[in-house]
Amino acid sequence: MTQRTLIKLASPAHFKESADAVAAVIKSGMLIAGKEVESFEKRLCEITDSPYAVMLSSGTGALLAAMASMGIGKGSRVLVSGFTFPAPAMVAEFLGAGVDIIDVDPGTFNVSVKGVVEAISQKEAVDLIIIVDQFGAPAPLDEIEKICSEKKIPLLVDSACSLGSSIGNRMCGTFGDASIFSFHPRKIITTGEGGAMLTSNADLYNKVKKFRSFGFENGQFKSRGVNLRPGEMGAAMGNVQLDHFGEIIEKRKYLFEFYKELPLQFQKIIDGTVTNFQTVAALVPGIDSVHRRSEFIEFMANNQIETSIAGYSLSKVEWLKDRFGYTENDAPTSCRLNDLGIALPMHFNMEKDDAIYTVSVVKKWLDGKN
Repeated sequence: MTQRTLIKLASPAHFKESADAVAAVIKSGMLIAGKEVESFEKRLCEITDSPYAVMLSSGTGALLAAMASMGIGKGSRVLVSGFTFPAPAMVAEFLGAGVDIIDVDPGTFNVSVKGVVEAISQKEAVDLIIIVDQFGAPAPLDEIEKICSEKKIPLLVDSACSLGSSIGNRMCGTFGDASIFSFHPRKIITTGEGGAMLTSNADLYNKVKKFRSFGFENGQFKSRGVNLRPGEMGAAMGNVQLDHFGEIIEKRKYLFEFYKELPLQFQKIIDGTVTNFQTVAALVPGIDSVHRRSEFIEFMANNQIETSIAGYSLSKVEWLKDRFGYTENDAPTSCRLNDLGIALPMHFNMEKDDAIYTVSVVKKWLDGKN
């Protein structure tokens, strides 16, 4: 019997037009921040209905440019969602800010409105709140946005995973003073590496655009900045994928329908919101320790299915823990998701049979557990 091909956890969507698009960039000789980048920025604005978009070299670069341009620096105090990739906290610390954690809701894996209100009330001053759309599922940003506006606290949304997701009739990427996207290979749309900052604030847009290119303006280096310029080849690849954007989103929705039959605790999607299913994250019955999760991951790998931990609690990231003295009591739900959460395969290159097979293997593990 032929061994089954490995079902990858994630895999970039690829189309035959991509090679021609990249070849055209190479032939043009314009490899950095040219027409393809400008087109990609314009299309992001069209997809999200955002007035301004700046493409940068990575999602982390977008966070850096946005925070620096919003005045975050030495002595600033930043609140960050506790269950997320460490980038927002690390960038804030890099700029000299102190970072405090907002724990997440055990059902949505995102912060709650109540959690944000409580976190604000416990601090004398907050200079910035960073809310994450974890795994592409929108946080309750419509309500959080109102709270931040009332309290005059700037809001930066880490929408790294949520391109194509929405709350009501507003697309993710349009909430807060600014939002960022990532175009890492695991994301819905990839440019290899890449990111973007979106905003409705013209002044912030101009600051970020200058920051990504050493503060260069009118032939002079007039302000602080670094090199965060994006490449044309990645943008060209991204533009091809945007041609298929609806198709990519629909494929993910289709695949998730097969996962729904599993008796797992999937991430809860808030009423009135739409997710892009960037990541299928869940708690699995019987996984009650880090050791049991490792057994599950190994079992799936032995059956040619790649899975992984779902995500990270900032309070358990070693460097941040040492830097700020976090304990598990700072974010107990985030720590539980850190230790027990699972991510299952989800990407455009998966086929129906791959999803059915993955579901059958998870069921086999659950039957064996019992």
